Amino acid sequence: MSKEYLPSFVKRLGRITESQKNNLKSFSSYQVNSLSDCSDFIGNSEAILDIGFGDGDFTIFLADQFENHKIIASEVYKSGIGSLIGKLKSNSIDSVKIFDGDMRDLILTSDKPIFDKVFVMFPDPWQKARHHKRRLINPFFFEVLKPHLKKDAEIFISTDWENYAETIRELQDVTTDFSFLEGKYPETSFVTRFAKRAAQEGRLITNFKISFLK
Repeated sequence: MSKEYLPSFVKRLGRITESQKNNLKSFSSYQVNSLSDCSDFIGNSEAILDIGFGDGDFTIFLADQFENHKIIASEVYKSGIGSLIGKLKSNSIDSVKIFDGDMRDLILTSDKPIFDKVFVMFPDPWQKARHHKRRLINPFFFEVLKPHLKKDAEIFISTDWENYAETIRELQDVTTDFSFLEGKYPETSFVTRFAKRAAQEGRLITNFKISFLK
């Protein structure tokens, strides 16, 4: 499948602490560069794909909740990667590997079905209408994921922007092989900093559970 998408992020250098810089020295021990790397790491375990992990707190939650799963987590910002590595070390977690780019680039390296669950917590809403084309969740997102999902895999998406939630609802009519539900789910019960901010600013959080029907 060819690359047919715009970046869903703007890669800025941003602030990075000395602790994060120090943690990044260990990045090679956690890094994956292809789905072949992921497959070797996952082996016969069930696998989770965590897209855009931010500060890594939700990834740690997943590692605790799904102790027997292997997790492939992606983030483009060095500060977040440094934070997650520190948390993995302090919690003695060895079930997580990290990809430091656009996860769609990683996925396009193979067609092997390896993931049982996919999480996208609070993707960038790209609020201005002219930027909506940069949103991660669109028909191409589902098409590019399909070959990598195991039978009955589940995709969890949370957003605090109603316009984005409505766009995701509309995807039910243009995507095949997926069933969409909305509600509250134990898998997404962890309160991230984005969820806290949404509550403080009075925005409703919409949680999607999308099942792969093949």
